[in-house]
Amino acid sequence: MPGFSDYFSYVCDLLPQVTPHEDCPRMYELTPMQADHLPRAHRLSAEELWPHQPEDWAFMLRLGDGLVALRGDEICGTILWWRHAASVATLGMVLVGRNHRGCGLGRRLVAAAQEVLRDTPCWLCATPEGLPLYTKRGFEPTEVIVKCVGRARSQDLPPATQPCRVGLSNAAELGDVIDLDAVARGWARPGLIRALAELAEFHLLHRDGKITGYAATRPFDGGQVIGPIAAASQADARALIRSALVARPGQISRIDTPEHHGLVPWLAEIGLPRKGGGTAMMANAPLSLRRSAAPRLFGLISQALG
Repeated sequence: MPGFSDYFSYVCDLLPQVTPHEDCPRMYELTPMQADHLPRAHRLSAEELWPHQPEDWAFMLRLGDGLVALRGDEICGTILWWRHAASVATLGMVLVGRNHRGCGLGRRLVAAAQEVLRDTPCWLCATPEGLPLYTKRGFEPTEVIVKCVGRARSQDLPPATQPCRVGLSNAAELGDVIDLDAVARGWARPGLIRALAELAEFHLLHRDGKITGYAATRPFDGGQVIGPIAAASQADARALIRSALVARPGQISRIDTPEHHGLVPWLAEIGLPRKGGGTAMMANAPLSLRRSAAPRLFGLISQALG
């Protein structure tokens, strides 16, 4: 039976290969992304029907750095990256306007970010269109990420198997969540989790007085996104998701989950079917960053932030 690497190669072969003219990327000026670029960057993502709102762009830029590709006053491309505890970085929001594709601008943006990050291990979630570009830049596939979106049906939610508490009680609990997240994600990202705590609602699982799982929910695209989700088992992840859905009954919810963790069929059963996704990839990654641990990350904060 074909494995994931065979499927990945098959998808890459189906995608169009473009050989850009070598002078074409030089028509664009790359400059650091600033707050006044965000309205135009948002328009670029809206043209691609990406759900990110201006406040999502502002949140992401606040936590990281980025570049915009300018041609005159027009923003023709974007890229953002985030450093986590000096050990790993994530890349995201790689966008090239429809009228500026096929000339190597995406390649130039990714190369510029990699030049800044140098040999730092980098994670990203690739769209099918981006797979050939990232492969050429040294990224290797690690797992499939599935986007599940829908309105959960209350009658399909199973009874609670274990109670979840809503809300962080103190700074010590936030520290415990940061530590838990670092094990589940594979790298520490304390700044991101602290910033998330300012706008998200946290659902917590406890055993023997210790936090053993958490899920964060925040507004997104007229509904909510549930993630990150860190848990010791699939049953614990389901309990956290149930708690988040019950807290916002009838609301459209989104979860980005690694396919191999096995939540996708259950999410479809309760009203959150598969609606797309991407391929998680890493460059310069030691084997230790590719291993699943317990607790595991059952849901991403987003496909850009990881």
